[in-house]
Amino acid sequence: MFILLLVSIAAGIAAGLIAHGSFANLKDLQLRWTPILFVAVVVGMVPLLVKVPQPLRFGVLIATMLCMLVFLALNIAIARGSVRAGWATLLVGWILNFVAIAANGGMPLSMWAYARSGQSGSPTFGENDFFKVVIADEGTILRPLGDVIPLAGPLEMVISVGDVFLGIGVAMVIAAGMRARDGAPVTASERP
Repeated sequence: MFILLLVSIAAGIAAGLIAHGSFANLKDLQLRWTPILFVAVVVGMVPLLVKVPQPLRFGVLIATMLCMLVFLALNIAIARGSVRAGWATLLVGWILNFVAIAANGGMPLSMWAYARSGQSGSPTFGENDFFKVVIADEGTILRPLGDVIPLAGPLEMVISVGDVFLGIGVAMVIAAGMRARDGAPVTASERP
């Protein structure tokens, strides 16, 4: 997923530059409630660093995702214009992934898509990003929201519809933030 994030950031920067934006304007793109983001990242890393029993691992994953939902929703509230649309797109992607994971105990992974992405062998569950993955089968709830989109070539990964929204949202926030003061938070005097 790190590669997808880098691609989204690069796309956002390219779009911002094409729209005659400036990196200097990104300083006005303020993130609020960053302690929530920090907690989500730190808690989310626990299963990657230490061996955690499966029920607790799923609880950690849900807690992390809920913290991120709160962080995104709170930042939508203060953003305006295209930046708000970017945050909203991020929130939609996060919700789609959250629903699929919560319903199945992990992100459903299509083994067909996994093979089509060019990856060989079996995923090693419990390691890296695979600690939050379950194999999709006939009993999978909301299977189309799982990791079902194969990306072959240099990326060799499988993503979900939610991941697509997340990637687009990241690019939108960066591109909009690079333009003028579109990313500046709404002050009390500007609220309707």
